[in-house]
Amino acid sequence: MCHSLALRASIKKPTYLPTEKAPALATVPTNLRSTTSNGADVPAASAGGSGSEHLNRVPETKSLREKIRREAIELAAGLDKSRPLGRHEMETHARQLSAKLELPEAYLGWVMVILASAFWKDQV
Repeated sequence: MCHSLALRASIKKPTYLPTEKAPALATVPTNLRSTTSNGADVPAASAGGSGSEHLNRVPETKSLREKIRREAIELAAGLDKSRPLGRHEMETHARQLSAKLELPEAYLGWVMVILASAFWKDQV
């Protein structure tokens, strides 16, 4: 038997008594509703979901996706690249871009990904 297999065989896995319970995880009730910064009502998170499912749609047409990509590249060119953008900064810029292009909020996640890609393109 090779050395690594012998080492693995010698490691004992922890055992738990049947009376021991796994630690409880903190959860948020799924029946709670939230609002966005502009006061719009947001549906409660689905069980096990992040609550952002309504923000994850991809624009249907290639021409719209390309238009968003061009605008994101233009916006990213003017951003300070000496430090990474935080998620909240990225969201703020993506919301501004979405408003400029009159996009539905459902595209926000996609716009954030495209903007992040444009921001990091020259650094990566």
